[in-house]
Amino acid sequence: KSDYYNQQNARCCYCSTTLVPHKATYDLEHILAKSNHPKFMFELRNLAAACKLCNGAKDDAEVLSDQGSQKIGGCFPAGSQDYEIVHPHFDAWGDYFRFDQFNRVVPRDVKAYYTFRLCQMQRVNVARLADNFGGKYREAAENYLMAFFVQEDPAKKQRYIDLLETIVEDGGLEKARYLLAVLNSEMAKEK
Repeated sequence: KSDYYNQQNARCCYCSTTLVPHKATYDLEHILAKSNHPKFMFELRNLAAACKLCNGAKDDAEVLSDQGSQKIGGCFPAGSQDYEIVHPHFDAWGDYFRFDQFNRVVPRDVKAYYTFRLCQMQRVNVARLADNFGGKYREAAENYLMAFFVQEDPAKKQRYIDLLETIVEDGGLEKARYLLAVLNSEMAKEK
């Protein structure tokens, strides 16, 4: 477990969050779930260090592509094209994801977006955005931001923006004010 931690520069193989060095704070991830593919349980290219959020969200999901599924009867699927997710050994993280100005993880293509959704990386992004509110406002901001991002209805999304704007005004939070301007702009593009 610590070998993967060191090879990955103390970063989660999926969301790139910095992992805490204590082994109980991160997981040894089986990319192909051991419950679905027990014969690859100890395959070194099937293991990586992952944060508990990503590993828990991914759980036992099947991540093989059609091409990879055809190979599974024989040997370990050992190519990027064999996986629907960004594979920590066969794909370069930066080719599939980037960080935006708020340190959010942003998927660059379909494979990255599928990985993002499967590992529920939006939770990491929301936590990073909530840091802009700080102090006594952070928890409420995180709750409103999470509700904002899971909401589909534009009118309801706007209500969460309004609640966040109230927090910004009450606290005089300039960093958060800029964040809300960006979220409003992103929401306008969705329309």
